[in-house]
Amino acid sequence: MLTSSNLFRESYILNKTSLDGFLFLRFLKIIILISLVGTLITFPILLPINATGDGGETGLDVISISNIGSETNRYFAHAICAWIFYGFILLVIYREQVYFIALRNSYATTRTFSSRVSARTLLITCIPEHHRNVEAMLILFSDVRRIWINVDSKELSEAVESRDKIVTNLESAEMKYIQNVVKSRGQRSNKENRDVERGASNNRSSDPKDRPTKRIKFFGKKVDTITWSSEELSRHNQEIRTLQERSHTQQVTQ
Repeated sequence: MLTSSNLFRESYILNKTSLDGFLFLRFLKIIILISLVGTLITFPILLPINATGDGGETGLDVISISNIGSETNRYFAHAICAWIFYGFILLVIYREQVYFIALRNSYATTRTFSSRVSARTLLITCIPEHHRNVEAMLILFSDVRRIWINVDSKELSEAVESRDKIVTNLESAEMKYIQNVVKSRGQRSNKENRDVERGASNNRSSDPKDRPTKRIKFFGKKVDTITWSSEELSRHNQEIRTLQERSHTQQVTQ
């Protein structure tokens, strides 16, 4: 149940948020504390000393350090207050460092945190070449449950990108083929129309000129675009499956 007292309990905030969120809230609280203590140290002492100086200032400048004239001894008050305030800040920083170390150790050993996958996962970079396999990693880390070895997938990405281009070309060729068949249908007799319709449904036309063609290279031979793209698509699919098996992230479960 959420109550006003729970909102100020550190254990309640820590259980409802992450450790980073809790420490950010604590940082804001420490900043407010430092500001309040600095105000209590400086204002009651320095404002009267400045206000009673003989600097001849007017307005709000009366309570500033510029209103201290020939009485230089008054500057000692500013120096002493600065030393006290600076010492207080150092004390707070030291105390927060000790608190953070104790809190982090306590939080890392709690059942809630230790049961998370992120708390039991270790990322290791710059692994030597002879250790980039499951067998070698199991020798180094014998008590692990899972091992993933990431590999370079640049070749696989290039193959997938090339396949996408072939798919786009194949779709465009098929659409052009359908348009050619429909156009030819309007120029033929009823008997020819039935033949063309039957051929279109089988992805063929009675007139070979209806099928789009392309040159493999700039001066290469001309091939049927649909047939060539279908064969290339099949070849790329097989190549991608091979690359996926070769570059698949290795995993072992104990």
